[in-house]
Amino acid sequence: MPNTHLHATNVFPANGAQTEWDFNFDGVNPDNASGTRPYLYPEDVRVQEQYTDANGARVSVDRERELIAPNRVRVLGDPIANGRQVRIFRETENRFPLVDYRDRQTVTEADLDLQSRQTLFVAVEAFDLSTQATATANEANQTANEANITAERALQVANQADQTANAANQTSQAAAQAAANAVQAAADATAAAAEAAADAESVRGLAQQAGESAAAAADSAEAAAERAAVAVQTANSVDAKATQALTNSQTALTRANAATATANGVDAKATQALTNSQTALSTANAASATANGVDSKAQQALDNSATAVSAAAAAREDVQDLSVRVESAESAVAATQSAVGEVSSALLAETQARISERVWANQPVGVPFPMWDHLVSPPPMDSELFRFVKLTASDAYNSGVLVDETITGTAPLVVAQATVDDPGSPLNGAVIHLLNTERRFLRAGAPGEVEMDALQNITGRVGSHNATAATGAFAVVQNTALWGGQQSGSLTTVSFDASRVVRTGDETRPKNVSATYYMRIK
Repeated sequence: MPNTHLHATNVFPANGAQTEWDFNFDGVNPDNASGTRPYLYPEDVRVQEQYTDANGARVSVDRERELIAPNRVRVLGDPIANGRQVRIFRETENRFPLVDYRDRQTVTEADLDLQSRQTLFVAVEAFDLSTQATATANEANQTANEANITAERALQVANQADQTANAANQTSQAAAQAAANAVQAAADATAAAAEAAADAESVRGLAQQAGESAAAAADSAEAAAERAAVAVQTANSVDAKATQALTNSQTALTRANAATATANGVDAKATQALTNSQTALSTANAASATANGVDSKAQQALDNSATAVSAAAAAREDVQDLSVRVESAESAVAATQSAVGEVSSALLAETQARISERVWANQPVGVPFPMWDHLVSPPPMDSELFRFVKLTASDAYNSGVLVDETITGTAPLVVAQATVDDPGSPLNGAVIHLLNTERRFLRAGAPGEVEMDALQNITGRVGSHNATAATGAFAVVQNTALWGGQQSGSLTTVSFDASRVVRTGDETRPKNVSATYYMRIK
């Protein structure tokens, strides 16, 4: 709460052990007859324990207490817990006046002091309540502003997370494209290796066929040699044919050796082709492993991007939820401000009504007083503390409390009277003048004595025979010559008009301003 001076409220922090506090309220007067204590009665001093509950609501609990000195109070029961507050305040009787005047009563200083202190205390206590209500409204407004700032920051963080997730998504898409390219390259390498392996297998087949042909040629040469040996053994005589067979066998052996060499060359080429195919296969396997690694990394990047997208979506949902909460908080703050405004207005209206009621209750009975009821409202007619009448004939304000109205004479000499008819009034049965209808002034004198209007004497002087001048209210308006007899002269006509020396009208009255007269009858 702001450091605003409160006239009849003290707030202290509790520590869980202290049970006694000194307090000080405004309203102390050093005059012993008016009271030296800052309250009218000990029971007007109240103590409350204040704290904030788990839901954030402010709670006030009345505590029993006893006054151990004029300005020191002790809380009974358990000490107030640490972290809570102790509110010591004054609550003066505000339902009715503590002083009730009677006719011909001796009014003492104590009576007047009690009346004035009650009015002062009630007014400053109402000021404290309105000040605290205003402070509460300001704190609620500040809390709403802070919540709004927090929500804006959360929204900024969520937007940054969303941007990061979008960047991660783009990166993962690029990685996925690179992985797809690597997989395609690996597939191409695998196809090339498969083609190389097929070529190597084809070469191996050719080499095997060449080896088989060479073996057949060797078998043929061996058969030929065997046949030549047989021929040598069986046909010694056919030398030329044997020589020719030997030559043929040698040729066949040469050709077999050549075939064997060719087969060996083909085998070497086949071996090289096999080595190349194995190298290509290893390269393809390495490319496949690299592609698998890239695919794994791409999958990891894709998983990370999916996680980032999920986190961004969750953050966006949190922001949306926070926005809903902020809207709810703003609605709650608006409702709180509206409620605080309504409570403050109601409290202010009730306080003003009570103060107004105290003012009317302090008006003495039987004393006519003027007021401009075209500017302010007259006293209420339904109060239990008082009843007023409007000193006007046939007025609805007087319904039920004035009877036997009489009006005599003509304006401006009107006499209007009525009889008070209220058993609870000390004026019951009294006949009163309706001053507003009579348009009669009040002046010092015997109470109830009625005087009609009167005019100060107006004097003047006029001359005798042959007068030519006049003074005061008289004036010469005609001087007629007379002739005849023994004397001659003139006849003078004199007029009298008070407006020559004073202001005049249809009634005798002083300078004035009109007002409506009321009078308290109980």
